[in-house]
Amino acid sequence: MKPMLHGMRVLDLSDEMGFVCGKILAELGAEVIKVERPGGDASRFLPPFRGDEPGVENSLYWRAFNAGKRSIVLDLDGEAGVQAFRSLARTADVILEGSNPRFLASRGIAPSDLRAENPRLIGAAVTAFGRTGPYSDYIASELTAVAMSGVLNNTGDPDLPPVKESLDSGYFHAGVAAAVGVLLAYYHVDLAGDGQDVDVSVQEVAASRMTSAIVAWSEGLALSREGHKSQLGPTATDWFWPCQDGHLFWHMLGGAFGATANKALSDWISEYEPVHALQEVEDWFAFDKAGITQEQWERYAAVIGPFFAQFTREDIRRESIARGINATVANEPGDIHACEHLRSRDYWTRVDDPALGEIDLPAYFFKASAATSGITTPAPLLGADTEAVLAELAEAPGLAQASPDGQRETGSAGVLAGVRVLDFGWALVGSLTGKFLGDHGAEVIRVESSTRPDMTRVDRRFSKSSRTSLDDKPWFAHFNTSKESLSIDLKNPASRPIIEGLIRQADVINENFTPGTLAGLGYGYEEVIKINPDVVYISGSLFGQTGPLAKEWGIDGTGAAISGRLHLTGWPDRTPITPSAGIYGDYIVPLVNTIGVVAALIHRRRTGEGQYLEASMYEVTAQQIAPAILDYQVNGREQDRVGNRVENAAPHGVYPCAGEDRWSAIAVFGDEEWVRFVDAIGAPEWTSEPDFATHSGRKRHEDRLDELVSQWTRTRQPHEVMRILQAAGVRGAAVQTPHDFIDADPQLNHRQFLREVPNEVLGAFPHQVPPLRLSLTPANVTAAPKIGEHNELIITERLGMDEAEYIELLLEGVLQ
Repeated sequence: MKPMLHGMRVLDLSDEMGFVCGKILAELGAEVIKVERPGGDASRFLPPFRGDEPGVENSLYWRAFNAGKRSIVLDLDGEAGVQAFRSLARTADVILEGSNPRFLASRGIAPSDLRAENPRLIGAAVTAFGRTGPYSDYIASELTAVAMSGVLNNTGDPDLPPVKESLDSGYFHAGVAAAVGVLLAYYHVDLAGDGQDVDVSVQEVAASRMTSAIVAWSEGLALSREGHKSQLGPTATDWFWPCQDGHLFWHMLGGAFGATANKALSDWISEYEPVHALQEVEDWFAFDKAGITQEQWERYAAVIGPFFAQFTREDIRRESIARGINATVANEPGDIHACEHLRSRDYWTRVDDPALGEIDLPAYFFKASAATSGITTPAPLLGADTEAVLAELAEAPGLAQASPDGQRETGSAGVLAGVRVLDFGWALVGSLTGKFLGDHGAEVIRVESSTRPDMTRVDRRFSKSSRTSLDDKPWFAHFNTSKESLSIDLKNPASRPIIEGLIRQADVINENFTPGTLAGLGYGYEEVIKINPDVVYISGSLFGQTGPLAKEWGIDGTGAAISGRLHLTGWPDRTPITPSAGIYGDYIVPLVNTIGVVAALIHRRRTGEGQYLEASMYEVTAQQIAPAILDYQVNGREQDRVGNRVENAAPHGVYPCAGEDRWSAIAVFGDEEWVRFVDAIGAPEWTSEPDFATHSGRKRHEDRLDELVSQWTRTRQPHEVMRILQAAGVRGAAVQTPHDFIDADPQLNHRQFLREVPNEVLGAFPHQVPPLRLSLTPANVTAAPKIGEHNELIITERLGMDEAEYIELLLEGVLQ
């Protein structure tokens, strides 16, 4: 069976900002050729290393994120290398550029130059700030790019500097977004025949997670750091708790969504403490989380914290599952590698890496039933495929480019125009999956009910939201753009002909309920394909549809804990943390779902075959810490929280600036950048001390170095520090607040990160746009629907029922 992207050829010149894009394409069956300079990618020298010895084949970071690819060496500074690349480009579908896309343009071999010979060619670049705009030439690291997004300002303890997330979270997320862009552009090529450019900004992708901060800022509230608490409204509530030998995630949720788990924890505590504050809640189903005060929460936390602290991680694992309290242990990398649940799902693939020996690598980002997918080969040795690839090129100087199925214009309608999606999406993951498809032109019908409304339709943490309306919640408005709404009682037998009729018309079904929920209603995949055999059906969940944890539910913090991201974020002597606004898994999994759907639609167009897809937040987010899991396997080391420090840079951190709670992020890699940094800050006397003459010396004396750098930054505004350092070619950035990135950032404004969209209930306000830019087929965002707004349209026009039948459905209470 051929994989979904069989026949796609990708020339991958990406660096660490975009590695993951090529890895995903390789997983789906594309031939991904890593084009490296003589001596190899500079990123082959990123830590950690096998045996802690730097070397071209020893970077566990490089080897983790370049599995499944081939490697060739071309000298693009010479004419022979340029001509070889030009010839390769005639055979390619995609060129992935590095974070300096002007590199290829300066040699006359940018994708836009090469389309004269290969009009179907797609060019994609992941850069720190985007290809155009006032900051497009700024240089950056993971730390400084994310600093500009607002995420860093919201991550950390309030009495300490903001702190970066685990490893390179921003780069990983941006690489996934780029893969979405490439797949959408490839879908367009099959239809219309013309290639285009895909432009992804690390800053913008990270900022796309900041919906909570954006909504709060619209109400005049600036969310900031709350340590291990979550401040998504006026009251900050704890997410993460110490236990005897580590940490765990448990978060109190309101209403029916959290009732069972809340009561289960209260009952467990009662076995140890006969009287405690949680017993004051008489009805957990009626519990209004938005209505509690900070004082009331602190009374609850004073009971919960000491209770969890008396147990081990193993106690928590066992009791959480047995009692249904949904407390999740913060896994370490070794825990993930040994996890029974992942092994039961064949998450690991065993490969014989030519540099590392036998290792386990994550096999997939999502599972696919019909078209094989997965990583089966390790990362290549430098230039391992040069001879073979160039020999193939000599034998076949140009590959025949397939003709499109039919020329059509898609720019105004969206690349997915004509694709029909039946959207059972819930909360964030399912809703955002449908949003990304709808914003790119698909006709998305959201199936919902006023008797069991989406949690984002009832979340009233801000003043413009009321108890009585299901249409005045800005959360819902952001997460459900470009959709229609059908409000219907799925448990009413009279709803079945309507849903079956929509299934017959659907190209895609999207759902993210607890595994088995839709099947229990008669709309699981096996039942649906009896109605529509060719449908693409995507299920998103926390743990996947199979395995010992499949029936367990949770939220983004659950995924952060179990995937290892939580354990690796924060300060070594503090409780680990994730952003108090800017959650991760709930935003990255919808992008992975979109990749799966578009790849499956491409496969269906070629074969006529639909399929079942499933994505797990645990499995997707565990991929992000793959270098740490390799470090555990190869070096036997469990990585831990290190604050803002990294092995290969000093200074590297967040430094205080003039003003209240204002900060700058600075990253200096190697001696050449150190010289530029010294010049930029005016070469104070201390910079000439022998302790700071080498990178190793700066690392040995990093505490003192950070204090001296802080003395320079304290007298300056964050954006002043950024301008001074960037002018000198140093990676400096302001740690941007909500005001900075929402109202005042010229780069995000240039990219139209937020676009004003009219909303009948809330009025016109800035909406989030999918964080990727397609040059020919851009996203088009329209307002989220009112509940049931399109009932009559869908029933009468789409399904062809007459007015009398529609009225009967209303009278019978089917449409509600």
